[in-house]
Amino acid sequence: MPGVKGIMLCFDDFIRGMDDVGMKIQPLMKCGQERLEAAA
Repeated sequence: MPGVKGIMLCFDDFIRGMDDVGMKIQPLMKCGQERLEAAA
């Protein structure tokens, strides 16, 4: 996302939280980036 320089992640269970980010959230972030580039 333009202008975003970082994010902070907080989890009750760090290992499970990082697994969830890698498997569920990161793919969505990549997909959104491709759409932003296609619209430019």
